[in-house]
Amino acid sequence: MPEPIFDRAWLERAKSGEDEAARELIREHYSLVIKIVRGHLPRRMDEEDLAQMIFVKVFQKLDQYNESAPLSHWISRVAVNTCLNELRSEKVRPELRWADLNEDEASALDRVLEQKEEASADEQGATRELAS
Repeated sequence: MPEPIFDRAWLERAKSGEDEAARELIREHYSLVIKIVRGHLPRRMDEEDLAQMIFVKVFQKLDQYNESAPLSHWISRVAVNTCLNELRSEKVRPELRWADLNEDEASALDRVLEQKEEASADEQGATRELAS
C-alpha cells in the first residue's frame, strides 16, 4: 500500500524547521516506533525515553532520507538501529538493577552493604559473582 503523499509535504516542512509539521510527523509514526521499541527494548530503558531518542535521531538525519523507500520504512530502520545500538551498549556496560535480583541475591547484597567489618571469603565470592 503506498504511503500517503502528505508525508513528503510534512517532511519538507519539518526539514525547514516547522514545529507543527514535526509534531504531525511524530503523531503519524509514533505507533510504528513504539511497536518497534517494545519488541527491542533494552532492560534498563523506558520505552518513552527510547522512542524520544529515536525521533531525535529521525529529525537529526532528515536530510539523509532520499525518498527511495517510504518514509515509514526509513523511520523503522532508524528505530531498529537505535534499539540494537542500545542493546549492544547494555551488553558492553551491563547495569545490574536492584529489581533484577531475586530475593536471595538482594538479601546477600544488603548484608554485604550493611557490614562494617570484612566479609567472609564466601560472601566476598558471592558478591563478586553478583557484580559480574
